[in-house]
Amino acid sequence: MQGTYISDWYRDISAYFGADAAAIEDPLESEDCLYLNIWTPAAGGNLPHPVLVYIHGGSNKGGWSYEPNLIGETLSRRGIVVVTIAYRLGMFGFFAHPELEQLNFGLQDQVAALHWIKNYIAAAGGDPDKVTLMGESSGANDIDFLIASPATTGLFRQVIHHSGGSALRGRTDRNEYLEMTHVLSDSLPGGQPARLQELRSIHAASLMNASSALMQGRYMDPVIDGDTVNTAVTESLRRSIPDNLALLIGHNGNERLSSIKEDWTVDGWLEKNTTPAQAARLRRLLPANTPRRETLDRLDSAYYYLCPSLWLAQQFRARNLPVWYFEFTRQREGDAAAAIGAYHGAELPYVFDTHDDWLPTTAVDRKITAWMINYWANFVKTGNPNGDKLPPWVPFDESTPTMQRIDNEVSHTQHSSAALCEILLDAPPWQKH
Repeated sequence: MQGTYISDWYRDISAYFGADAAAIEDPLESEDCLYLNIWTPAAGGNLPHPVLVYIHGGSNKGGWSYEPNLIGETLSRRGIVVVTIAYRLGMFGFFAHPELEQLNFGLQDQVAALHWIKNYIAAAGGDPDKVTLMGESSGANDIDFLIASPATTGLFRQVIHHSGGSALRGRTDRNEYLEMTHVLSDSLPGGQPARLQELRSIHAASLMNASSALMQGRYMDPVIDGDTVNTAVTESLRRSIPDNLALLIGHNGNERLSSIKEDWTVDGWLEKNTTPAQAARLRRLLPANTPRRETLDRLDSAYYYLCPSLWLAQQFRARNLPVWYFEFTRQREGDAAAAIGAYHGAELPYVFDTHDDWLPTTAVDRKITAWMINYWANFVKTGNPNGDKLPPWVPFDESTPTMQRIDNEVSHTQHSSAALCEILLDAPPWQKH
């Protein structure tokens, strides 16, 4: 149950490239949704195969495990078992009530899927002791909580983290969810009371419709419940990360460009998100005469994605765990692509080799696809993305900090927002943890 949140995202992105938005179909919805998809290599080969488990994004309000860009067939041909999982979303997956002790149902679903994979993936040729967990956007955010959760010990050994980290800023808490519950009950037909039993008696479609407006502009992140999440996730990750856990992490060059509103100003952004002293320091780092949208994209992308990702990489390196950092900056050909650049989610068709018909895909894009799908498959197999005939990828160096930039060519460079992050990682609400 989710509405059109992610379908509309696909429609908006396809429209930038001149496609017919009406061609994007909504998925079927049902409460009977907790299934997973498995792609296996061809019969034969060296068994068992390493396993890649993918958690889709969508702000924990939308998305599904078989989106067009998430089909695992081509990736599985690299000798790995690919699994994509479903989990409850929105008010069905992230909901609090005074009568409930356990929360984070969507996160619990992900844990349940990992246990299922541990117990049964050998029947599909997979190695339950060689599981890599991968997610993008809110899927990557949820992985942050899964790393910190006591419920996932021994369920995965490697992590691939795309365009996440925003939940590390502590955007949601249990009290906010409780408040949403009371508002929800008032918005239901007949003003249903907020008793749990009565809420459960309401048809799922009615509950979905009533909660859609309520979730606008709200984040649906896991919260502390004393079960799946015991403490603030940043506190947990500062204190402990499982031994021998390898990390491949990164972001895109223009995470927020397509989301910048016409009424946003740089002054307004700085006032909202930083202290006056921090704003003054940031202004000195921002190039003069840069267009408003580009400046806001750089600030907002760094605040929500680039800097939290850098922080997580630093936590891993502080424990001498291997980290491979990337920045994806490939912009599709044509004038239309310039309006959104290397947008949020733009890298996924390359990793899965699932380029939509409406995306202008050239020989350069095919070359990048070959790089990325092999980098990612190598990491799943060995914990190291490097391999024959691939441009060398140097491990993340915290002191520099270093990363692999993936564009028309591959280059080894410094983190593009390291100087901004020295300021933004101290900006509120990060310190509320």
